[in-house]
Amino acid sequence: MHDHGLFQAICRVNRLDGESKDFGYIVDYKQLFGDLASAMNKYTAGAFEAYDPEDVEGLIKDRATESKKYFSETLEALEELCEGVEYPKEEAEYIHYFCGESGVDDTVDEAYARAREKLYKLVSRLIRAYAEVKPYLFEAECSTEELDNINKRINFYVVLRDTIGRASGDFLDLKAYEPGMRYLIDNYIYADEAEKIGMFDDFTLLDFILAQKSKFKNEKPKKEKDSAAETI
Repeated sequence: MHDHGLFQAICRVNRLDGESKDFGYIVDYKQLFGDLASAMNKYTAGAFEAYDPEDVEGLIKDRATESKKYFSETLEALEELCEGVEYPKEEAEYIHYFCGESGVDDTVDEAYARAREKLYKLVSRLIRAYAEVKPYLFEAECSTEELDNINKRINFYVVLRDTIGRASGDFLDLKAYEPGMRYLIDNYIYADEAEKIGMFDDFTLLDFILAQKSKFKNEKPKKEKDSAAETI
């Protein structure tokens, strides 16, 4: 792809696909980055000349800067969501904060459900944001200690999401039920031995078609190739 076709294909990467997509990735297998830069300059040069500077301010943004900003905002939103968790802020306190006491008050239960939904969305967004910003963190030569601290915070929220999901019943951990299910299957489910109802050891598909010939004797022949194939 070159020129307008290449530029149009790149633009389509930005099309949204629900709440799970915040940005698109471009994988340049053919090393077309030079052609891409040329196409972008060609089809965007002068595009904003008729506008006042304040009208187009912020339309074109630096990817590295925006990635870092997006990651920081997402992390801050998560920390703000969890601010109300009581000390010592262990697992029990987080579960109480996001799950409450089930069945006490439907209105309260609904509020907890909304808080959990926000937690799940923010954690998913944090994972995507970190995948986007990580290369720029290495380029910025962050210290090993800083990177370790970021990784710990992300891992904490990922584990918290799974813990809250299981405690609330939003996520189902089938592994926890596996021993019990195995016990039920081994002790209470019985199946009769297999019964051989036909001799198919040396019976081919062609033999089967010929055996069905008598069923189609009174039908009109199907001349179309597609119809014949569908019948077979």
